Amino acid sequence: MDKFFNEEDYRLLDKDIFTFQVLQRIMPGNCKLKLTDHKNFILCYSTPPFPVWIWTVDDIDEDIKELIWAAMKQYDLLNNDISFNVKYEFAEYLEDKAQEENLKLKIITNMLAYECRNPIEPHVLAEGKVYRCSLDDLEEYTQVKKAFHDAIKLDQKDDEGYRNDAKSELESIPVFFWKNMDGETVAACDVRIDGEMACVGQVYTPPQHRRKHYAENVVYYATKEAYEKGFIPTLYTNADYAASNKCYQKVGFEIRGSLCMVGFDKN
Repeated sequence: MDKFFNEEDYRLLDKDIFTFQVLQRIMPGNCKLKLTDHKNFILCYSTPPFPVWIWTVDDIDEDIKELIWAAMKQYDLLNNDISFNVKYEFAEYLEDKAQEENLKLKIITNMLAYECRNPIEPHVLAEGKVYRCSLDDLEEYTQVKKAFHDAIKLDQKDDEGYRNDAKSELESIPVFFWKNMDGETVAACDVRIDGEMACVGQVYTPPQHRRKHYAENVVYYATKEAYEKGFIPTLYTNADYAASNKCYQKVGFEIRGSLCMVGFDKN
């Protein structure tokens, strides 16, 4: 195993480009842990509280699975605070192996990866309009990020952590609000550029404003802008949230793959 990535590793991800797009994006960074054999697996842990990404070849050998498990133990990844984004085949192995060693690992989120090659204008135009955020919106965006992460119960931080992240994002990536006629923010999303990909993320609508097509409209405008600039819009979503999946499909997103998040059962 090596603790660095090279061109071989990036080529391995070509066939799983949509499902492991985030992994490809974080690999060049200053990560807490990088492990690979440049052939069968790639393990990348950017920083807490984000999950560990583990890419594996299809029909992975049992010996390689055992090698990865040993590395997870060696680098203290098998603690209650860490989760793993993996293919379903490896998720099944992790669950079985954990049970053998009296650990409580299980699939906690099923995910779908989407691509949009043809943005479709929503059939229902939501009341209000799209709004491109700036640093003037720092405090409001901080609260939107907090609400989003509280809702998904992942990557949660204190207010200062959310504010620092919000400032960094407003300075570097497009962030969109949907404002209603009263000027109230009723939906939000952002777009992260990675090579030719534009990943739409942090899609959030406050509970009191749901089922009014706000998310559908803000995602469409963010997607359309990225598409018109020559990028390929992509996104991840929870496969078990029927409403959000329906929303994305309505504006032209098509499923390109699936993966899951494995974490510790804390009940």
